[in-house]
Amino acid sequence: MTAFPVKPTPDPLADQTLSPVIAVTGADGTYSLVGLMPGTYHVEFSTGCGDSGFATQWWQNAPSESSASAVTVSGSNTVTGIDAILAH
Repeated sequence: MTAFPVKPTPDPLADQTLSPVIAVTGADGTYSLVGLMPGTYHVEFSTGCGDSGFATQWWQNAPSESSASAVTVSGSNTVTGIDAILAH
C-alpha cells in the first residue's frame, strides 16, 4: 500500500516536499502508516516482494490515481477502513 500526497507542498519544518509513503502488509493482512503527515492522499494497493498476477488498484476500486477518491489525514487522528482486495 502506498499513500501518494495530492498536490504536495513543502513541509514547513524540513522545507522538503512530502513523498509517497509505503506500508508493508503483515501476514494477517493489516498495515499502518506511522507518522503520516496531515494532508490529502491517494492510496494505491499493489503487490510486492515477488508476488504477481494481481491488478494494482486505487482506493475505492479506482483504476487510476486520477480517478481515485482522496483520503484526508488531519492532525494526530487515525484513519481506518482504508482497505482493498486485489483481484487476479
